[in-house]
Amino acid sequence: MTLPGGKPQRQIVETFFATAARGTEECVEREIRDLAARYAESKIKDIRRTRAGVEFKGTLQAGYLACLWLRTASRVLLKLSEFDAYSPEELYDGVADIDWSQHLKANQSLAVDCGISRSNMTHSHYGALKTKDAIVDQFMDHDGIRPGVDLKNPDVRINVYVLEDYATLSIDLSGALHERGYRTEMTAAPLKENLAAALLLTAGFRESFEAGGTLVDPMCGSGTLPIEALGIALDVAPGLDRKNFGFLRWKGHDSSLWASVFEDAKKRAAAGFDRAYGERKGQFPFIGFDEDANAIRIASDTMLRMGFEGLVHFERRELSLAAPPADKKGIVICNPPYGERLGEETALKGTYRKIGDLYKQKFKGWEGFVFTGSVALSKEVGLKADKKTIFFNGPIECRLLQFSLY
Repeated sequence: MTLPGGKPQRQIVETFFATAARGTEECVEREIRDLAARYAESKIKDIRRTRAGVEFKGTLQAGYLACLWLRTASRVLLKLSEFDAYSPEELYDGVADIDWSQHLKANQSLAVDCGISRSNMTHSHYGALKTKDAIVDQFMDHDGIRPGVDLKNPDVRINVYVLEDYATLSIDLSGALHERGYRTEMTAAPLKENLAAALLLTAGFRESFEAGGTLVDPMCGSGTLPIEALGIALDVAPGLDRKNFGFLRWKGHDSSLWASVFEDAKKRAAAGFDRAYGERKGQFPFIGFDEDANAIRIASDTMLRMGFEGLVHFERRELSLAAPPADKKGIVICNPPYGERLGEETALKGTYRKIGDLYKQKFKGWEGFVFTGSVALSKEVGLKADKKTIFFNGPIECRLLQFSLY
């Protein structure tokens, strides 16, 4: 690939790791394989799924593509080094072996995220401190200036993970990928955008839409599921509205390469809009209902701000009054509350029974899905699940239940 102005793309093959919430690893792997097929010049290869995410190799373009296009990943890391770290001193030495002047300037800021599992070192905060010390000491020795620490908005965020006394050191290229950039307001306890995308892709939404199907969420809250579905349908890169990525102030950043990747995504989004308002207009809108008027206001405002007018219909409506669009089939999916506090499960039984009644009475011929963290409440739906897929919403084990509605 040649960049504007004739500058060739940096061809060094790097190793990346896309972190994933438990249960979403397969979705992330599938997305990376799709990127490899779509962008052969990025040389994405050696894709390997693990329990915590997906490792892959490729040029820097591959890392940028992952940051911009991965809907279901949590972060994209660029691996710098791996080494034994049986003690804090060995961790310090391994970090100090990196030439940090290649990654940040002495007057920049940094932050360190540290995770430790089954290791002699037991305190992640201390591991982060030793990593930070190794970096700032190197700058002090060479420049007499030490980088600052900014935990919220650093110029460069560093990730160190120690598993069984073996450390992996990385640059966080992406930042938190669930922060799409389209939110200015949200309801309490919203579904994270990357988890919502994983639920939709697991439910077969892409295939359903391509076959002419639509989507209804009868308990949409601030609209995360319909909004993420629309992004998938239009082929809009989930990072297109993000204002900050971890690589933007990293010294290894190639602004020309990033500009070309971003411009390609803009063109794909424009083509998706053309299809939505033109040849495929009859397959819209997607629909989100909720009984909370404030949630519907937030969802509608988000649509207007994103320029998606007419493509998602949000309406205040009680659960029992939700209904499919005429002469349409597709996916009906919801993420009801699941009683995390004592006594809440009992109060929610009626809600789950209403979901079951709604699906049975009004959505015959559709594929129905309920995402819940309560096994007991899921039984109140009154439908036999054809399939159950486990995901973790933070620390809570949840299930995406699938029902064929005949």
